[in-house]
Formats: sequence, C-alpha cells, structure tokens
Amino acid sequence: LRAAALGSLATHDVQRAAQLVAGLAGKVKPGELGPLMAALLQRNAGANALARALDKAKVSADTAKLMLRWLNAAGRVEPALNLVLNKLIGVQLIAPVYSADFVGALANEALTKGDTANGKKVFRDLATGKMATVQTAQIKQRIRGGTVMPSGLTTSLTRVELRDLIKYLSTLKTTGQRK
Repeated sequence: LRAAALGSLATHDVQRAAQLVAGLAGKVKPGELGPLMAALLQRNAGANALARALDKAKVSADTAKLMLRWLNAAGRVEPALNLVLNKLIGVQLIAPVYSADFVGALANEALTKGDTANGKKVFRDLATGKMATVQTAQIKQRIRGGTVMPSGLTTSLTRVELRDLIKYLSTLKTTGQRK
C-alpha cells in the first residue's frame, strides 16, 4: 500500500516522493525497500531525485547496502544513485581494480574454498529470491563479450560472497545447466 501511494505521489511530485522514500528507508523492513524504490524509479527523474534526497537524509550504511543490492539485483544502472549509495557505505572506488594477481588469487580461492550453495544464493535475484531461467529456444541473438551481471555488482559483495559467486558460476555451462 505504501509503495502504491508513493508511486502515485511520484507521478505528481517526484522530489517529494523521493524525500519520503529516503525518510522511510531505515524505518521499513528490508523486504519493503525494493517496492518503495521500484515505485519511485518507474519515473523518469526518480533515480536522480532519490539520489538527491538520500544525499541529504540520514541513512545508515546497512540500509544503503540493501538499497544498492536491490538496484544490482534489479539490473538497474543508476550512476547518480549508485554514487550516493556507495558514499553512504564508505566505498571509495565504484569498481574494484582487478589486477592479474588479484584475479588469479581470487580464482584459486574460489576453487579451493568457495561454497557453491552460498554462491547460488548470491546469484539469486535478491528482490524476489527467484532464479531467472532462459530456454535456449528463446534466445534470438547471442553476442560474445561483456557480462549480464549488473554494473557495480561486486562493489556490494564481500570477498567471501565474491569467491562463492565465482565458485557457483564455474559450475554452470553456457546453457545454464550444471556441469
């Protein structure tokens, strides 16, 4: 009901709706953050309005992490909003630097210590808890290169979560079936 009301308000006053979302962010249950954000981000100026409101509000680092994770899980790339959320959680770099040494060490760690079950949990859509599956027959075009992972996903992951995610992904074939 709250999300519907905010969505309705956002059609008339997106800045006020953003201020209300920022004010409610730390007061609602974690599962309610996604619908509140979705109601606002459906509007053209919603992401930028929320970024401005969060920059002025007192939002905890944990709440900012939950909001950033929801954005990543939803596949949303909102540069201004990501910047403010990263600032709130104390992240200095938007994306970590992946040197050859770091990637090699992380890959080795994933193979030797990675937890596939935990990696699958990290991979799941955090907003709905459901895994998206695409049948091969539904694929119209394949393009090599890049990634389907949302930009900045690893920014909000701990090293253990990243290691476990790599371990889980290494168990998948390109068809989505386990090896």
